[in-house]
Amino acid sequence: MRKIVPSTSLMLFRNITRIKNRIRPYAGQAHKADITQLESSYYIHEAKALGVQASILENNVLQLRRNGAVQNIYRAFTDLDGEGTLMIAGDKVFCSSMLRRHGIPIPESVVLKSGDHRGAAEFRRRIGAPIVIKPAKNTGDSKGVFIRPDSGFAIWRAVNLAGQFGNEILAERFHEDTNYRLLFCRGKFLAASSRNPARVVGDGIHTVRELIHRANAGRLPTAREITAYDPATRPILYRIPVTGELRALVKRQGFSMNSIPQEGKVVMLQDICHWLYGGEYLDVTDEVSPDFIELGKKVVDILGIKLAGIDLIAQDIRVARPGKFFVNEVNTSPALLVHYEVQNRREMRPVAREIIRSMFS
Repeated sequence: MRKIVPSTSLMLFRNITRIKNRIRPYAGQAHKADITQLESSYYIHEAKALGVQASILENNVLQLRRNGAVQNIYRAFTDLDGEGTLMIAGDKVFCSSMLRRHGIPIPESVVLKSGDHRGAAEFRRRIGAPIVIKPAKNTGDSKGVFIRPDSGFAIWRAVNLAGQFGNEILAERFHEDTNYRLLFCRGKFLAASSRNPARVVGDGIHTVRELIHRANAGRLPTAREITAYDPATRPILYRIPVTGELRALVKRQGFSMNSIPQEGKVVMLQDICHWLYGGEYLDVTDEVSPDFIELGKKVVDILGIKLAGIDLIAQDIRVARPGKFFVNEVNTSPALLVHYEVQNRREMRPVAREIIRSMFS
């Protein structure tokens, strides 16, 4: 009987999957513990300001008590929204269809079966623009998200890795404008932050490598444990790691690590903002157009979510120009770090305080 030898691409994918599965449990557990501590610390800090009793239970649940009433919080999950609401927000396909039905602008997209790299490649050819590939359900914090896979292999890899999170994936048109997070609680707008990927600005003297080194001066190593919130320790910036993805993005902009960008030239180092990889948050609450606030209220009403973080991609947060903004995702029980870990500290909004007030109102 002839022995069947797996193709080179299949063997490569199996190796990628094997390595990924070995690393994920350990990295995930550490990240989970850190984020649990960090998210709880925002609520603990604000509970003290409100005179609300706060205690961490053995299973890392934060319990808040006031006048006989009790509210429980685990990581970013609160008693404001139940499991049914989590199922709604976690289903990106359902959310997209609901928002599209009500005339909310969302990125052009297609739902594909996991592993359908031909369908993803065809979608990219049809729209003639870069795409994003991500799981269709029940993920967050950029898990399984691949930005601008261009080559056939990059699309194949992205489709297969994103597909490990479920039976379906989404391929969406990629928009290069700024990503904003708008926070709503019981229909009330609380705050907005811009999420800015790591970048450097040329000075006509230093290379890209040197600019990154200079930008990293004074930043914390990402391997360091995330510290509980304390206004005295903020703002925090984490180092920008030099990875293969970073080098590829620099090259895509026409530079190498040894290039000297001209003065004022912005060189992007990430496609998507991630705080632990050098991304930055800025509070922009006072800049948000009233039209975007009304849009957000409509979105949370359509989906029936009490505590929601709306991810908005917009050219200008101050003006809602048709065709220049899109609702990218809606997150129930959103993480608050994008509002507390802002670099413009004077503008920081104590959103956990308002959420606690709402919990006990």
